[in-house]
This record gives sequence, C-alpha cells and structure tokens, in this order.
Amino acid sequence: MSKHTFGPWKAGKHGYIYQGDDIIGVAKVPEKKEDRAAIARANSKLMAAAPDMLRLIQRLTSPHMADMDYRMEAFIDAAELMNQLNSDD
Repeated sequence: MSKHTFGPWKAGKHGYIYQGDDIIGVAKVPEKKEDRAAIARANSKLMAAAPDMLRLIQRLTSPHMADMDYRMEAFIDAAELMNQLNSDD
C-alpha cells in the first residue's frame, strides 16, 4: 500500500482537513457554485472520512466476515459512518 497520512482526520471550516492541529488538505469547489461553503464542507467531511473508510473496507473484505458477530459490527460501523457523513454538523 502507498504511504498516506494516517487518521483520524477531521473536517474543519472553509473546507480544511486536519490531522490534529495540522492542515493536511483543502476541499476545493468550482467558483461558480452558489453554495460554495456547504459544498466545501460536504467535500471536506468525505475526504476526512477516508481513513475510516479504508479501515471499514479492510474489515468488510476480511475472512472474519464469515463470523456473524464480526459481520454485524462491521455493518453497524458502516451505518454510523454514513450517519456522520450525512449529518449537518
């Protein structure tokens, strides 16, 4: 796997993405969009969730998915991640 900045990442104001106190990225949006702040926020939340999504994909493709309890925990974690991405905070 290629090297990357490990999480957790957090979405901040104005589309900034943080790891701790360090800015590690910025979500850009086209200048002609009317609601640029909301789009930048949504994009930064999605990008900030990347480490959690990677871990979830690793879990969902694990041989342990044959175990019912493991599978249910992975699905619950996936639902919680989707709720975080869909929240208006």
